[in-house]
Amino acid sequence: MTLKKIMWLGVLPVFAMTACTSLDDNSEWRDDSRDIKFTSYISGTAHRAAGTNWDNGDRVGIFMTNHGAGLASATASNRQYIADAQGNLTAATADDALAFPESGAAQDFVAYYPYQTVSGTTVAVNVTDQTSPAALDLLYADNAQNITSGTVNLGFDHQLAQVVLNITADATIPTTAGLSVQAANVLTQGTFDLSDGTLTATTSSTGTVTFNTNENGTQATAILLPATDASSITLRFTLDGQTVEKALTVSALEAGTSYSIPVRLGNSGGSIYVQFGSATINPWTTVTGGDIDVDFNGGTTDPDPEPDPDPQPGEEVTIFTETFGTADPGDGAPSYVGNFTGYDNYGTFTFTNPYEGGKANIRTTKTFPTNHLWIPAKVDNGCLISGINTEGYSNLKLTYEITANLFNASDASNINAIQVRWNGVALNVPDQPLSNAAGDNNKVTTITLDEGITAGTNCTLEFFGAGDVNTVGFRIDNIKLVGTK
Repeated sequence: MTLKKIMWLGVLPVFAMTACTSLDDNSEWRDDSRDIKFTSYISGTAHRAAGTNWDNGDRVGIFMTNHGAGLASATASNRQYIADAQGNLTAATADDALAFPESGAAQDFVAYYPYQTVSGTTVAVNVTDQTSPAALDLLYADNAQNITSGTVNLGFDHQLAQVVLNITADATIPTTAGLSVQAANVLTQGTFDLSDGTLTATTSSTGTVTFNTNENGTQATAILLPATDASSITLRFTLDGQTVEKALTVSALEAGTSYSIPVRLGNSGGSIYVQFGSATINPWTTVTGGDIDVDFNGGTTDPDPEPDPDPQPGEEVTIFTETFGTADPGDGAPSYVGNFTGYDNYGTFTFTNPYEGGKANIRTTKTFPTNHLWIPAKVDNGCLISGINTEGYSNLKLTYEITANLFNASDASNINAIQVRWNGVALNVPDQPLSNAAGDNNKVTTITLDEGITAGTNCTLEFFGAGDVNTVGFRIDNIKLVGTK
């Protein structure tokens, strides 16, 4: 990345950067109407049931109620919104569109997927038919509360469990094409209460579920109801007329968790138009479920010991990096933080600039010819990254590269002119004065922060420059977050 390279060049020649210190145009960041605009993210691998993007035509139900009144007293119930392939969601009809009340009363929002008829405050759950796993992926959002205006950011969580079987075969199995996989002794039906997020399984619905298996028989996927005790679940493999049963290798199925299990086969064995913007889906929490050996010759051999490919306890893991991609950011509006689509993590996290009139953008310059975040001076600007899952990690550490636009001979600033906020709380950025006179113009500094970064399923990271503090403009690049599992 350019900023890394520049670090080895020392102080670079001064060049005119007037365009960088001001990026004004006639764009409106937000109007003053009552229109509700939504963004969304989904906590937690691509395609919901498998990932990161909504599918074209996905239908979402949304409820709105006065703050604290509860879902039973909703002022708008089960309004239908439709997603496109880019993650934008719009009201299905004009009657479905939502708007803030003229009274200004604060509102709470609850949303779910997939859209269906609602009985009171409950929706039906049935995982019997696995033909389209994405259609079974129950998602629920209840985080948007006490809101009177502005953008409503709906945070969805997976409510079911996913089992993914990654299947290989030894030389005794010529092909796995035609493989059928079933799960026996599973609960297939239940109800989900939108008022409190409670899933209740129907105890009399025990049955068999057929996995959705690809043509080559190399992967089989199922969405199942969570179970505190999964010890009775049996996997049934059928190939070329032979059937072998093996016990599921996980003891429980937790909501929002995807269990990845290696399987080895052998013969020995939306009147007001409303639009959701940039709706994305973050990964499931993935857990390795242990190996399964399937012997089609009647054997019951245990799997051969193999090195665990997952991080070992205490090992540092990279949670995410962001270099702002390689797509041409252009100039002006197309490159604004909330409009740019070329992020390394686009579709995984949500990138917004929460400040009216702010024009933080992704750009390149002659000096820094690869993409980076530009935070212009003298106006409140920021880049808010939402939907970061750090649950289960400790010793969280953030690094990033930063450089100041100290163009004039008298220009001076400080590294901490750009705040770094984790979940809205400012981290302790070092006090490091910068000046043109000291040769700091366009000098790149790597900052490491390891205090105040807490674990959670839906965290936010923000780089913020207050207009009265950021007087020169800054560039940010190569953001990296690591932690210990």
